[in-house]
Formats: sequence, structure tokens, C-alpha cells
Amino acid sequence: MKEVIILNLTRMGDLIQTTPVMQGIKEKYPECRITLVVNGLFEKICSFIPHVDEVIVFDMKEFQSIACGGSGIVEQYRYTEDFVKKINSRHYDMAINFTHSRPSAVILSLTNADDRRGFMVDAEGNSIIRHPWMKYFFNVIPNRDFNPFHLCDIYVKSGELVPSKKGLHLDVPVAAMEDIKKLLDANQISPSDKLIAIQLGASSEDKRWTAPSFAAMADKLVQQRGAKIVLIGSSSEDALGREFELSASSRPLNLIGKTDLSQLAALLHRCDMLVSNDTGPLHIATAVGTKVLDISVASVHFRETGPYGDNLYVIQSELSCCPCSFYNVCKNPICKDTVTPDNVFSLVCSILDSDEPIECIQESALWKNAQVYKSYFEDDGLIEYRPLIKRAVSRHVLYSHIFRQTWLRILDAKKSSDPFVTIYDPSALEAIPESISDRLVKLIGEWYNDEISDDFFASIEEEVASMKRLKELADEGYIRVSMIESEARKQSPDVVRIKDLWSAVPDIDEGIDKIGNIFTSIHPLTVIFSYGRSGLEGSDLKLLAAETARLYDELRVHVSMVLSVVDKLLNRYAVKAVNK
Repeated sequence: MKEVIILNLTRMGDLIQTTPVMQGIKEKYPECRITLVVNGLFEKICSFIPHVDEVIVFDMKEFQSIACGGSGIVEQYRYTEDFVKKINSRHYDMAINFTHSRPSAVILSLTNADDRRGFMVDAEGNSIIRHPWMKYFFNVIPNRDFNPFHLCDIYVKSGELVPSKKGLHLDVPVAAMEDIKKLLDANQISPSDKLIAIQLGASSEDKRWTAPSFAAMADKLVQQRGAKIVLIGSSSEDALGREFELSASSRPLNLIGKTDLSQLAALLHRCDMLVSNDTGPLHIATAVGTKVLDISVASVHFRETGPYGDNLYVIQSELSCCPCSFYNVCKNPICKDTVTPDNVFSLVCSILDSDEPIECIQESALWKNAQVYKSYFEDDGLIEYRPLIKRAVSRHVLYSHIFRQTWLRILDAKKSSDPFVTIYDPSALEAIPESISDRLVKLIGEWYNDEISDDFFASIEEEVASMKRLKELADEGYIRVSMIESEARKQSPDVVRIKDLWSAVPDIDEGIDKIGNIFTSIHPLTVIFSYGRSGLEGSDLKLLAAETARLYDELRVHVSMVLSVVDKLLNRYAVKAVNK
């Protein structure tokens, strides 16, 4: 591997979350050259990202503004053509697109690379997603309640590289460190002061814990712990800073809009801790080694975008509606009230006072409807979040634990020399459900009250029956399409037989989609199957049939695994639930 190009045209936080895969590439291929394509708005942060050899800017603002002119489409075409010529000045061994946008898909499709992964388009403009983990990446949004993987880990898996040096990575410029020291000295903040940074903003209003709540928590830190408070953020968040200052009785150092990115990184490096909504500075703090507490509210799913590092913390409401749907606009975000100034203050103090990670929190009225999670890296190299207050494991969390194990086995399955055939070792697969269920039983005993909440058992009979029907459909689809492939490989294929075999396939696929749309726990399996079906390429019947058969095979194997694990868990916990 000599040349890799990565496309990430999204926000600052997403760029920083790309650093683990770049770390992994450089560890495995030290001489490899990495080119990073970014949105022009976030070019500056790239100068602090290690392992990037070249940054190429795609000016998304200019690209979008071109469309407003009279010849917008033509000018956009020319802009894209010139840009592609620029990136194709060299040949790449691998290109990965970590962006959902159509422009990025077009760019990836035109990139001069041997191996292209992620969202792209074919010659007719149809959407294609290449690589199993990138297909899973697009599966996250419609199935967020059941996703067990952080975006960083999905990126890493897409690169097929798990770095030994874990976490996010940023270099802090020495000059910026000196600037911040002078700034803090001028504001009578000494190196011995406990300095707590607060980030009030987030990408949307629903993702923000309220400024008055932050202020009440900060007042406690100042009054009871003698801490110094510094507000950080962009100039667009000035109003939040003013709201904080009107609510607080103590006076913070308000640096909102007054630091550039290098100075912000240096400031966070100096801080003892950051208390923040889920947003870019949270990832900067994590990358420079600062303790963080992520306040996760509304539609934020911390398992996707939370702090990515060892022994970092998240607090989240445990109301049944939280986290809410990505598409819903909540008119009564009571989840923000269950995360209180008192429980956040208590947690901040516990984190600051201990040299060791917090391993558990005793249940009390203080934590009613709130839960705290601590991050750590599992033996598989991926991030995990452990709940610190022992309660019964809920339905969606339990399925997430199941999927964490089954998706790894499905998406990492080794391919044979034929790229359209996945090798599933039957003897190995037989042992997988047993190992997963044993692991889950151990985890439920350690992390939860050794019980499963009643919501899991409420609809389980119907879910299991539907999974069994899904398995039957996948079996039938696999058999029919495998027979089509076999017929297509003959020197003189029987076209009538192929049509007859195919005639039932549309109904099979419709049945699969219907089951997935009815049951949210099954939806992740059927969506990724659907993505695979819609992304088939080429016109060679035997190759199309082989790839389609592989998709059915993958679905039926995955459903079998989940069914077996659920059955083993039911055998253990259903009796306990009945006898409670």
C-alpha cells in the first residue's frame, strides 16, 4: 500500500473521528502516503491531524453557490472535472469515502484508485455502496437504537485496520500552547487552578443541554470546589454564552469566538476537564488527552459519536423515549430535565477526585431516570460503553449487545478467491451462538441486575416467529438464486427454467422487507440486505446470481445466529421473569 485517499467532506468532529483509521493505515504501512479531501470550512484543523501527507480542499460552499447561477449545472460539472483532475494527478491503491453526499459519491467514482470503498455511483448515476462495513455505515441512521458501533470503529473496519494506538489523534502546536498560557495568566488563572471548560453549543438546538443548567452546575463547581470556568465555542454561540452569564452567579472566562482551532486545542489540553454537549470540541478534548463528560440528550446516540477513548464518561436520560428518533422534532424534551445540575456536578467531582476510573455508581434518587456510561476499548479493539448504575437491561440495549457480536462475524467474514462467495464455516458457526450467549450472560451479570427488563418478553414470541419466517424466505431465495447461478454457468443455459426460478424472487424480497418494516429489532438485518440488492453491479447473469445468493446466505446465517442467541437467553431469563 503506497497511496491512500480519504474523502471526508462533513464537520470538524467527523474529521477528527477519521484519525483512528489513518493511524491504523500508517501503523500497517509506514511508508504509505495519505491524501485527505476535506470541506474548505475545516481545512485548518487538518494541519493538526497527524499522518496526513496532503490536504486537498473541495470548496463545498462555492460548489453549492454555483448552482444559483444561470449555468449552474454546467459550472458545477466543470468545477468537479477540474477537481477530479487535481486529485487524479497520482494513482491510489485505495480510496475511501466517509461522506454521505452525492458530490462525494461522484468524486469517489471518478477517483483513479484500484480499491474504492464507500458511497459512489455507477456509469448510469445509480447509487452504489462498496465494502461491507460501509454498507453497514449507511444502515446506522434507520436503525440507530440497535447500532452498537461507534463511527470511528466503522471507519476503522472499513479500512480493515484496527490500530494498536487507540483513540483520537491531534497535535497541539507549541505556539498555541504559549498563546493560551499568556491568555490564562492575564486572566489570573494559574497552572494549579482546576480549570473546567464548558461547551454550550451543538450542531442543533435539540442536542443542547440548557445554558441555565450548565450555569447552575458551574456555580456549584466554583462555590464548593473553587474551580475556574472557561466557556468555549464558536462566535455563532455568543448568545448561549450571554444566556449562561445571565444565569450564573459566578463569572466565567468567556472565550466563545475568541480562539482559533489551534488555540482551542491548546486550551482544552490545559483544562482539567471538559463538560460538553455532543459536538466537535468534545472530540478535540478527547484527542488531546483531556477528561471529558458528554451530556447526551434528545436525538444524540453516544454509541455512534460519543467520546472515543479510554475512561471517558457519558450521562444520558433513561426515559423510554430517549434517545429520540433522528427525524422527530420533540416539543417537550424532558430528557434534558432528568440530566440535572446536581447529578452532573456530582459526577464531575467524582471524576476529578479519583485517580482511578469510576467503576460503579450506587442507585439513588439523584440518578432517577439518568444513567452514566464509562468508555473503554474491548479486546477486539473497538470502543464500548459500560453502564455504571446497575439496572435491568432493556430490549434495544440487549439487541445491541447481540448485534455487536453477530455483525462482527458477518461483516468480517473471509472471502474466497471468488469475490462473490463468502465462506461460512458450518462447524465454526455452530459454536458462535453458544459463545455469544455465554458472553452475554456474563455481561448481564456484571453490568446489569442479572435480569432483562419486561419489554423484551412482551413481544418476543411474535418476533421469534417472524425471524423464523425471515429465515425461511432467505433459505428459499438462496436456493432459487443458487440454481439460477448454476444454470447460468452452463454452456447453453435454459432460459425458461431461469425465468421460472426467478418468478418467485420478487415476492420473497417483498416478504423480507415487510418483516423488517414491522419489527424494529429485525430491521437492521433486512435494510442491509436491501442495500446489497439495490447495489448489485454489472450485467453478467452468473456473477449477479452469485452475489445475490451470497446476500441471501448472509441474511439467513445472520438470522440463524440471532435466533439461536435469543433462544438461549430466553431459556435462562424467561423463567426468572415469570417467577419474579
